[in-house]
Amino acid sequence: MFGDGQIVADPAPILARHIDSVDRIDGSTFRVNYAFYDGPAAANRTTSGSATFHWDGSRVIVTGNTLPLKQNDVAEPLDIDNFR
Repeated sequence: MFGDGQIVADPAPILARHIDSVDRIDGSTFRVNYAFYDGPAAANRTTSGSATFHWDGSRVIVTGNTLPLKQNDVAEPLDIDNFR
């Protein structure tokens, strides 16, 4: 994500199995519809959900995240250190 032309690293993005769609709500807000693995990838089970991301001019605010809390705890963050 980018805000005012700069990469946003907080909160760190997490890797999803796939992104189903991204819906623009307005110039600074969008909803991501996604699926995450539910257990080992080999089991091929996924949990679908969505989250809304809003740039308030200084930070990203995440609301309406339907990802189960256990998924947030085990999801692998995307390493964007080289992009800062």
